Amino acid sequence: MLSLIPKTEHGSVLRKVAVLLYSGQVEASLKKLRTHYIDLLYVYWWDYSASIPEVMLSLKDLVKSGKVLYLGISDTPAWIVAQANEYARQNALTPFAIYQGNWNVGKRDMERDIIPMCRANGMSVAAWGFLGQGKFKSPDELKDQTYWRDGVPPTEAELAVSQVLQEAADELGEGIRPANDMLNTPDKWQGADGLDALKIVLTETQIQKLNNATPSAWGFPFDLFGRDPHYLPGGKPESYGMKSVSWNLCSLALSLLITM
Repeated sequence: MLSLIPKTEHGSVLRKVAVLLYSGQVEASLKKLRTHYIDLLYVYWWDYSASIPEVMLSLKDLVKSGKVLYLGISDTPAWIVAQANEYARQNALTPFAIYQGNWNVGKRDMERDIIPMCRANGMSVAAWGFLGQGKFKSPDELKDQTYWRDGVPPTEAELAVSQVLQEAADELGEGIRPANDMLNTPDKWQGADGLDALKIVLTETQIQKLNNATPSAWGFPFDLFGRDPHYLPGGKPESYGMKSVSWNLCSLALSLLITM
């Protein structure tokens, strides 16, 4: 089923929700889309001006009316989404079903908190900027390009990612952007040819090179205690930290036994 996802203007979250509810923006969108309901409605750009209960209770009316089936949220800290979904569950409201955020092979901040939060809450993930916003290209393409989105050329990290992607593409006999060609072609037959991009499988060595090109700074407490493998593939507890905790617990237990 095709998801219909209209966007509202940036500004106060509370104001946007109020506009949706009281000025008939949803009704106007439905009329333009020539349908009776919206599959997925995103809350964009959380600006901290409205409380979690205000937002979730306002969205409830849209879902209850049958005009919106599912709720999504974009560009919002993980702790807010987790609290919002917990509030929804505790009050028989509709939780957010999908999170949209900036993720690609060169920008992986979402892997720190957001993706584990989505896994724990049963949420889907929709990435924007997953092709580097036009900056993941071969060296020749980058050299000839004169226009950049927002006027910002590729960073050294993005250039390093492009180089590794080009090396992998050469090894696989593919172009560096087959997915980009697939997603941006208006011709359905060209799109069908582009589906071959889904058959590309990177080797462990190629994946490791990409990881090395964009090392993640996990920060505290992940650098000390590691990452939960249940919610982040490739994550693992930090053995030194775990051994230290285990040793301290054993020492405490031994001390208690001695004093008894």
